[in-house]
Amino acid sequence: MNKEKPLISLITPCYNGGGYIKPYIEGILSQTYSNVQYIFINDGSIDNTESIILSYKNKIIEKGWEFIYIKHESNLGQSAAINHALVKVKGKYFSQIDSDDIIYPDFLERYCDFLETHNEYKFCYAKIAIANEDSPYSPNRIQFREIDKSNNSLFEDLIKNNNIPPYPFYMIHTESFLSVVKLPVYENRGGQNWQILLPMAYHYQCGFIDKVLATYIIRSNSHSRENKNILDRHNSLKRILYNTISRINMPDGEKHYYYDMIINYFLSKQTIIYRLFKIPFLKIEDRKIYLFKKFKIGRIV
Repeated sequence: MNKEKPLISLITPCYNGGGYIKPYIEGILSQTYSNVQYIFINDGSIDNTESIILSYKNKIIEKGWEFIYIKHESNLGQSAAINHALVKVKGKYFSQIDSDDIIYPDFLERYCDFLETHNEYKFCYAKIAIANEDSPYSPNRIQFREIDKSNNSLFEDLIKNNNIPPYPFYMIHTESFLSVVKLPVYENRGGQNWQILLPMAYHYQCGFIDKVLATYIIRSNSHSRENKNILDRHNSLKRILYNTISRINMPDGEKHYYYDMIINYFLSKQTIIYRLFKIPFLKIEDRKIYLFKKFKIGRIV
């Protein structure tokens, strides 16, 4: 294993990825960076995910990478998968890549070089391309956080799900992460990006690489795009935000400020709230009381 450059831990959780995982693997094998600990978590897949990823094991090892394969007997969700990977991380930096996305050959090289030469940042992201599942190699647009269009901190924008970096395409300084995050992170069926990025955004500055280094694939059956469970997803996001902020080391008054921000985020989506939470048409303060009593969102003062 190449010891000249810092070790990077690359994490990928996967559930039933057999139908789309090959472009992802091609991106992994194309990486120019050689000092890598590769952690793949098979989150209880019942398709051919295991046979596919293990068929590439020798090629991964031939790159000089350490290969760690973790298998769940049942589907526990991405947060649990990430938790099981984080305790294995040995790299100076770590990055999470989803199994249905594509990273370009210089992805790891560029991210690592940026953090090595910009010590003021403890995590970073880059531009990404967006493509549909039927044409993964033909992106139709570029996405990135437009810093000049936001007056808010990244931390606040993450809470509001507004003008945020394309995730999970980030790289994080492991020691800094472990200094502000108590493992395991709050477990939920999804949302692990908030659990990881919110504490980092509160304590550290995030860097930006002005180059497209990956493609995010939009899949019609993606967990994040299912409409039938939209009420569950909104409740889930609320729990993730509250639990993650409650675990961040900050003054209580500041926590309550951000709790109120979460309430206002939900209230700003009035149409969604009325439809999903069946909230009667009430004044703002009455709706806050309703949310607190029914969903334990916020506080009554």
